[in-house]
Amino acid sequence: MLNLNFKNLISHKDHYTYDYDDQSYIVKIGKSSPPQSFKTEAINTAKQIYQNAGNQPIMISLSGGIDSEFICNSFLEAKIPFSVIHAKFKNNLNEYDTRYVKKFCNKHDIKNYIFEIDIEQFFENKMFEYADLTTCSSPQFPVHMHLWDSFDGFIVAGHGDPIFLRDVNTSDFYFQIQEKEDSVFRYFVEKNRQGCPGFYVYRPEMLLSYLLEPEIMKLFLFGKNAKLLNQKGQKERIYHKCFDLEKRLEATGFELMNDLDQKYRNMLSKKYANRQYKVSIGKLIDMLWPENFINHTGAKYIPC
Repeated sequence: MLNLNFKNLISHKDHYTYDYDDQSYIVKIGKSSPPQSFKTEAINTAKQIYQNAGNQPIMISLSGGIDSEFICNSFLEAKIPFSVIHAKFKNNLNEYDTRYVKKFCNKHDIKNYIFEIDIEQFFENKMFEYADLTTCSSPQFPVHMHLWDSFDGFIVAGHGDPIFLRDVNTSDFYFQIQEKEDSVFRYFVEKNRQGCPGFYVYRPEMLLSYLLEPEIMKLFLFGKNAKLLNQKGQKERIYHKCFDLEKRLEATGFELMNDLDQKYRNMLSKKYANRQYKVSIGKLIDMLWPENFINHTGAKYIPC
């Protein structure tokens, strides 16, 4: 059982917590206040992080992907100062991402720190230190932890972006969180360090406002008819609707090291489980929905 007595380490007012019940992985999510649009709530989250950070400088972990770019734009829109940190892999293995990070920071005059990592050497030596600390079954998340360890300040990252999938048997959509993904939260807990590793779940209003976006509501209503199994494409449409984001290839930064990644992934998966927490969309809304809240349609939601 992990020690969950730390306060405000991974989410605002500890609304997002995780625990173990026998062999199950459980995530608990707090109730939202009446949300505004997803864009407005993202900006509000940036402002809340700024308050919670106190005197600590805000360091946004910009991977080069659209999730972390969305976060940067939320802080820019909120007029909150921040710096960017980025892991550059030796031999330019993630050159596409690094080039984008530099371009973005130059465009917006943002101070950025590029930290070079020899991935092969890291996997062989330091990776297990972080994986063992956080019971992580993926070799990729420890890379981010090593980056964060290299900088002081209030780290902000984009882990925890909502993942909605459709059950092929029932045709219902559900919200999924994998234990390996939450290892980034366990890093902050075990290090007794404040930060925001999961911007998209930092406040419950982020989740509920996202659920109420028309693109997501249509997905839940018509996803079965369109034979859609996930939200692929919908999230990006919402992001681009909120901010003027540059279109890019869908990449993780690990494409040029698949064999190495798989080697260590197999090793870690034998040591650590990757349990999943799944909750139906209806139950998720029950968790989040404010009492007596009527949304923009004028319809009052009645919990199922």
